[in-house]
Amino acid sequence: MCEDTDGDGKADKFTIFADKFNIPTSIVFANGGVIIAQAPDFIFLKDTDGDDKADIREKIMGNWGTYDTHAGPSSLTYGFDNKIWGTVGYSGYHGSVKFNQGAYRFDVGGKNIEFMGATSNNTWGLGFSENNDVFLSTANNTHSAFLGIPASYLSAIGEPADRAIDKIDGHYAMHVVTKNLRQVDVFNGFTAAAGHHLYTARNFPKRYWNKIAFVNEPTGRVVHEAVLERKGSGFAEKDGWNLVASADEWFGPVQSEVGPDGAVWMLDWYNFIIQHNPTPQGFENGKGNAYINPLRDQTHGRIYRVVYKNAGPQQIKSLDRKNNASLITGLKSDNMFWRMTAQRLIVENGDPSIAEPLYAIISNKTTDEIGINAPAIHALWALHGLGLLDGTHADALKVAIAALSHPSAGVRKAALQVLPDNSESLTAMQKAGLLNDADLNTRLAAILKSADMPASAETEKELQAASGLSQNIGDRWIQGALKIALVKHGTGAVKPTGKETVVTEKKASDTSKPDQLIRINPIVNAMKFEQKSFTVRAGSTVEIEFTNTDFMQHNLLILQKGSMEKVGSAADKMAQDPKGAEKQYVPDMAEVLFHTPMVNPEATFKLRFKVPDLTGDYPYICSFPGHWRIMNGVMKVIK
Repeated sequence: MCEDTDGDGKADKFTIFADKFNIPTSIVFANGGVIIAQAPDFIFLKDTDGDDKADIREKIMGNWGTYDTHAGPSSLTYGFDNKIWGTVGYSGYHGSVKFNQGAYRFDVGGKNIEFMGATSNNTWGLGFSENNDVFLSTANNTHSAFLGIPASYLSAIGEPADRAIDKIDGHYAMHVVTKNLRQVDVFNGFTAAAGHHLYTARNFPKRYWNKIAFVNEPTGRVVHEAVLERKGSGFAEKDGWNLVASADEWFGPVQSEVGPDGAVWMLDWYNFIIQHNPTPQGFENGKGNAYINPLRDQTHGRIYRVVYKNAGPQQIKSLDRKNNASLITGLKSDNMFWRMTAQRLIVENGDPSIAEPLYAIISNKTTDEIGINAPAIHALWALHGLGLLDGTHADALKVAIAALSHPSAGVRKAALQVLPDNSESLTAMQKAGLLNDADLNTRLAAILKSADMPASAETEKELQAASGLSQNIGDRWIQGALKIALVKHGTGAVKPTGKETVVTEKKASDTSKPDQLIRINPIVNAMKFEQKSFTVRAGSTVEIEFTNTDFMQHNLLILQKGSMEKVGSAADKMAQDPKGAEKQYVPDMAEVLFHTPMVNPEATFKLRFKVPDLTGDYPYICSFPGHWRIMNGVMKVIK
């Protein structure tokens, strides 16, 4: 615990609250204490006697992977839904459910973990907008992503969890102030993006409010400003340059978020050795799969505040969890730090007597300069957390239903999300016209909510009509939500597909066996193929079974003789194309003879093709930007 006792803005008192952990990677307040992520376990800590030292230390969850310590759980955050959200990399979770790299949430007591969506790589960034939109940052060229439809909905129509989250970043390059960078891929781009907290206070200039997210890139030594703009029911990111940049070769920002004073608080890992792996030549890996280097600093870190010089003083200094008036004041703050803290304390207290002031906040129809009534959103979720919106409390239900017509789209969204999943709520939603809400983001939430409601022929008609609207036809997320809701309301379920196995270059009627079957796998965590070469006969039919045993996406391209450098350079340039990932990082050029798409971890892709008639050495590569230089091999064609 770092405290400023003399008011000079710098910590001068330091207290060890708890110690002896295994690489704690995240901390979040919950249940009157804190939850620590330190794989393989999550630990709950609480001070019950006021001496600033934890006297309760309880394991609330286990089964987090420890194979690679930079791929473990992080970004624990208290969510609007009164659950704990977090991210994880490819070390994954192997408990009641199993998943790798992506976002998850669980109850504050450590129960009912749910996988929310899969990402393409290690994930160290998570952030919520003031309207409860969910954003992430991911390693390897996805510094901004949006969670549009939770994976649990997608499973109903047989779609995989990686369809829950879309890459939305609109540019490639970082803006660095030094060229002394150490990167192994996505060169000069975001290869280790971490943190994605939005500016959710009102002390900074208006252009920041609920619009700019802070994405930290330790390999580039920058804190990037990601400008989030609405695109239909979802979002697109554009380049806002940097909040912070440094030429200090030890500077490594990993988290930036709004603090209680409305300033941006920034964590600097401060380490000269920035790369975990792949392992440089001549080095060995130790525990946690990190290459061993005596220059690693395991002691120091830094905390900074970035303060706007024209900001006014923050009115709230602390909240009294035993005083409802204090908590209501916190809920009305223009800083989400205080609003979310107040919401959490209200829910933890479990005191229903606070309901009346919550009703008053929700019934306030005003909005701020950017169209948000943030206190009403938190008040609705506080009622939900108190259990007052389970359908048995008429006054609370009445207030929430009235909020379905609130002038703020974010309040309308919150109101429909907190309603009980019954026919009365469905009727209220339809009466308020939310399935055709003018705000497409709220419309998306309403369509998804309808999928939780009892089946209704009337709702099916409304959804079918909505499917024909031009606004909906062109919206990627609403199209998916309509498909999900229509399964619920009368069109029959689609069976889940399970693990991905795809066959290309092969007609459905073609049941013949190939002349030769080749199996190729990557070496785990090395960015190399196990098979450096294979031999085939000219003109024969070959099927390559590419199984991705690694923890990140890879593809396989077979190229024209002597063209590896040309194709590889073209693939590198695709990283700078916002649609490069959609194109699977496969250059559109004649030198690419055959290719797979990007194949997810644990998935298999079967590529069938006719071998060229000319003999010789044909290179094959993974064309993910930067990988092709070491992830390559040769297909030898003989007579």
